[in-house]
Amino acid sequence: MKILLVEDEIHKRDEMIKCVEEVYGHPPEIVDGVSSAVLNVMNNDYDLIILDMALSTFGESADDKNKGHDQ
Repeated sequence: MKILLVEDEIHKRDEMIKCVEEVYGHPPEIVDGVSSAVLNVMNNDYDLIILDMALSTFGESADDKNKGHDQ
């Protein structure tokens, strides 16, 4: 099963990773912003996407370090 976790807050992300590993037996792919999530979804087929509903446009891992605005 291919899982994508979209979460920008580290403490929440860590808890969700633990939950996903416990239930599905392996960690999810992780992104932390809207732009990264859209690119991943365009290029991959996921069985499950766990989505933070209050994300900034660009996450900390984005090339553009300006976080952008909440989506």
